Amino acid sequence: MKRLESLTGKLDVPFPHYDNPPLSPEIVMKEWLARARNGDVCEPDAYTLATRSSSGDISMRTMFPVRFDGDVLLFATHSCSRKGRDINSTGSVGCHIYWRELGRQLSLSGVAVLAPDHVADVVWNARDPAYDPVSTASYQSDPLTDISSLFDEVAKYDGESKLPRPERFVVYQLMIARCEFWAVDASRIHKRLVYKRTEKGWENERLQP
Repeated sequence: MKRLESLTGKLDVPFPHYDNPPLSPEIVMKEWLARARNGDVCEPDAYTLATRSSSGDISMRTMFPVRFDGDVLLFATHSCSRKGRDINSTGSVGCHIYWRELGRQLSLSGVAVLAPDHVADVVWNARDPAYDPVSTASYQSDPLTDISSLFDEVAKYDGESKLPRPERFVVYQLMIARCEFWAVDASRIHKRLVYKRTEKGWENERLQP
């Protein structure tokens, strides 16, 4: 076994909720997010978002959420992007965060729904104007036939004045149906706690490593 293998389980990570799970996963998510954000973790909010097309093709990308606080996960994109097209076709979404420094992983899955325009407006207006030129000039995931023309289009804006939100800039909300917490253990009996949403609320169980 390689000495530097990341998931070998060199540490025991405290996971008190493993033995006494709360009724809702939100409590655990908020604690884990706070620990990652307050600890020595590189880009603690970065997550990998997976989507599925109508033909069953899976695509993934690493990005940052607009908001993720344990209750709600919002993310922004262009409706013309691959993830936007996938979501509009199937709605199926998976989200995974690996906090290597903490020996923890968080996996979410469910359905993404389009947030109202006023939510997209709030998100857009809260962004630094420096982000606006590229979001305004580009059509995410469209073929790039002339990069010079794209640079010229971006250069038309000073990056200091706030631009109006393009209609294609949208926000989606992940409606979480399943949530799994993973914590490393030196015995390699890694701790896995999964929550599933039912008509009666959340159900939880532990899984074998």
